[in-house]
Amino acid sequence: MNNPTNFGGITGTIVSPITQKNPQGSLTVTEFRVKPVGSSDDESALPLTAYNGIGNNILNRYNQGDTVSVTFRLRYKTWETADGARRSRYEIVVTDNPTTIRLGESSRAQRADAEAKKEVVAAS
Repeated sequence: MNNPTNFGGITGTIVSPITQKNPQGSLTVTEFRVKPVGSSDDESALPLTAYNGIGNNILNRYNQGDTVSVTFRLRYKTWETADGARRSRYEIVVTDNPTTIRLGESSRAQRADAEAKKEVVAAS
């Protein structure tokens, strides 16, 4: 049974580039940072992680500067480094496609460009 305290939601602005890696050849990991709406200037942005399809959707749809609302679950990871030291950290894992709250400049320009290309194709 899932512990409901491990789940939540964040509404905030994407403040970092959205990066994607494929560390084991089959799992796609997408990472970005979100500054929650209403947080103070001295608070750090939260690092978020999304896997596979959700991560692909985020990478293709959003840009730095967009404000989104995401649902997440907390995941506690432990591992051992090459020199045998134990490491651990909490990971905030996006569990569903984000909801757009406000598009930043990059996304608005990108979508306007895509619309213009559709109109050119339709007129042909």
